[in-house]
Amino acid sequence: LARFSGITGALSTSFTPSLNGSVLAIVVQADGKFLVGGGFTLVNGTTRRRLARFNADGTLDASFVPANIPDGVVHAIEVDPLGRIYVGGSFQSVGAESRRFIVRLTATGAIDAEFEDPELNDDVLAIAMAADRYRVYIGGRFTEVDGFDRNGFARMWPHGGMNTSFTGVLCDPGDAVYALAVPAEGGVVAGGDFDCVRSAGTSGYYSENLHRFGEDGAIDLPFLQALPTPNGSVQSIQLLRDGRMHIGGNFTQFSDPPTVTLRQGLARILADGSLDTGFDVPAITPVLQPAFVNTQVLQGDGRLIVGGRFELLGGVARSNLGRIGTRGRVLDEIVTMPLPSRVQWQRGVDSPAVIGAPQLLISTTCCSAASFTPLPGTMTWSSTLGGSWRYEPFPTVFGSFYLRTRARFGGDSSGGLYESPIVRFDGGPAPTATADLAVTKTVIPLAAEPGDSVTFTVQVQNLGPDSATATAVQDLLPSGYTYLSHSVTQGTYAPVTGLWTVGSLASGGSGATRVMTVVATVNPGGNHVNLASASSDSFDPDLNNSIDFAEVTVLEPTNDTIFANGFEVP
Repeated sequence: LARFSGITGALSTSFTPSLNGSVLAIVVQADGKFLVGGGFTLVNGTTRRRLARFNADGTLDASFVPANIPDGVVHAIEVDPLGRIYVGGSFQSVGAESRRFIVRLTATGAIDAEFEDPELNDDVLAIAMAADRYRVYIGGRFTEVDGFDRNGFARMWPHGGMNTSFTGVLCDPGDAVYALAVPAEGGVVAGGDFDCVRSAGTSGYYSENLHRFGEDGAIDLPFLQALPTPNGSVQSIQLLRDGRMHIGGNFTQFSDPPTVTLRQGLARILADGSLDTGFDVPAITPVLQPAFVNTQVLQGDGRLIVGGRFELLGGVARSNLGRIGTRGRVLDEIVTMPLPSRVQWQRGVDSPAVIGAPQLLISTTCCSAASFTPLPGTMTWSSTLGGSWRYEPFPTVFGSFYLRTRARFGGDSSGGLYESPIVRFDGGPAPTATADLAVTKTVIPLAAEPGDSVTFTVQVQNLGPDSATATAVQDLLPSGYTYLSHSVTQGTYAPVTGLWTVGSLASGGSGATRVMTVVATVNPGGNHVNLASASSDSFDPDLNNSIDFAEVTVLEPTNDTIFANGFEVP
C-alpha cells in the first residue's frame, strides 16, 4: 500500500504503512478517511483482519476496529452516505457470526444487525451503489441469492435481501462479474468473464464480458448491438460524465466481423456501445506474461490512472502503474444558483462519473479547507438540460458566502475524493434583526414498503434573540414519495412548490415553535431523502441547524405468493 501525489506522481514518504498481506480494494470516504480491504491480518503491527481504515493524514484510524474476518479475503467495499460500510469477498464469517460473502458494518466497524443476510453461495467481487441509495448492486461468482437463481449478478435492497424486481443476470453458472458501475441516469454496467446475459422474459443474448442493463434489469439491445466483442475479461470500469466509459481487463482485441481492432488491456467505449477508435493506449508486457488492467481512477483534471500488470503503457516504460493524459483546466465545472433556493453543479463531459451523491459545502470566510462545512443531506441528480447535480432547498444566506462540492469518484476497486472550484456568491446586506431558526425533521415509520403511507413532521423554532418575520420553510417531497395530505399549526403549505409560509415567529416561548405534518406514499424508486430548510427576513447566524432531513428505508414488498405442487398460486 502506497500513496502518490495526484499532481506529480511522487511517492509520499510520510505514508509508510506496513501490511502483511495483499490490498485488493480502496475506498475514500467523504471525510477524507479511506478504507482498505484485502488479505492482510496486521497493519503496522496492529490486528486488522482483512479490513482497516486510515485517517486522511495516513495514520491508522484507531477508532475504527472492525469485526474480525477470520477467513478469505475482502474484494469489494462500498460506503453509503450514512457511513455504513458494505464489504464483499470470499469470507464465510465475520466476528463470531455467520456472514457469507457480504456484510454491512456500522461507521465504527461493528456488524450492522439491521442488514439482512442475502444468503449468497459464493464470492462477491464487486459492489456498487446508486446515488439514490435505493439500488445496491453486487457481482461475483455466486449462483444463488436468497434461494433464487442469480448467476453472478443481483440487486439488493438497502437493508439486505434480494430485490426481485431487478431481473438482469448472467446466463451460465460459473460465469462471473468482476466490475460494476452505476450511471447517474440509471441502469448498471457490468464487466467480467461471461458470454451471455438475460432478463425476465428472454432466453439470453450473446454479450461477451461487458453489458449495460436497464433500470429493471432489461437488456439494453442498442448497446448490445453496437458493442464489439473483447477477447478477454473486463476487470475494471471507469464511467465518464457523458456515458462513455474506460474499461480495463486482459483482452487484446475487439471483434466486430469482419473488423478486428487491437486494444491491449485498455479501451474506451462510447455511450452507444461502440468502440472509441480515437483512444488507443496499449498496456503491454513481454511475451508469455499476459498484460491486464484491473483498476482505474479518473482524476478530476481528466487524467486516467491505471494499475495492473504491464511494462509499457502507450509505448512508455511504466511498471504496473501509470497515468494517461495531460493535466488541463478544471473540466468546465461550475456551481450556480439558477433559483434562490437551488444550487446546481454542472460538469464537463470528460469529468469522472461521481460515485454515490456529492455533498455541498459552504463557507462564509474562505478559503481554507477547514472553513468549509457540508450542508445536511446530499445533492440529487437531475437529467434535465443535459444533466446536473442539485441541492434544494438551499437556505437564505446574507452577505458573501462561498460554495463548492465534494464528491467521491473512481473505479470499482479504487477511487479518490474531489472538491470542485470555489464559487463566491453575494446574498445581499444582512438585516439588523437576528433570529436563529432551527429545523427538526422526522418520519414515521423509518422503514416502509412501496405503497405504504409515511408521515413527515417538520418543526421550525426561533431560538432568537429577535423575532423572525416572513418565516418560510421549503419542503418539497422528492421523487421517492407521492403527496397525500398535510396539516400546519400556522400559515399555509403548497404541495406543488413545497413552500410552507409560516409568517412571524416570536423569540422563545410557545410562540417560537410551529409544526407541519405531511403524509405521503412511498414510491418503489426515486430519491427518498427529504430535505427541509427554513429562512426569514432576519439574519440567521447558524445555517447548519436551519436544514434537516429524514429518509425512509424502503423495504422489500411482502411476497404473498405461495407454491403448491410446483404451481404458483396468488
